[in-house]
Amino acid sequence: MYDGVGLVAVLLRHRGHDSSILKHMCRTAAARGPSAALPVAGQDGTLDTRMQRTVLDARVEAKTARSRTVASLSGYLERKSGERWCSR
Repeated sequence: MYDGVGLVAVLLRHRGHDSSILKHMCRTAAARGPSAALPVAGQDGTLDTRMQRTVLDARVEAKTARSRTVASLSGYLERKSGERWCSR
């Protein structure tokens, strides 16, 4: 694992690809099922200890990424109204 992102150098993607895929999934109701595989803030996976006991607990589904100098999240936020916002 290089730089903590879990990608082999040959498989590196352009930095905007994950965001583009997530935006497409958000716009396409039929594609929302795969988001169930994303960790949920304060609940499981790489987000199990993040955002606990905050208004975002259990309302963020996201993929984490980390390099030597940057840490980021890409995913979804569910508003109180039920509307889903996608990261950009």
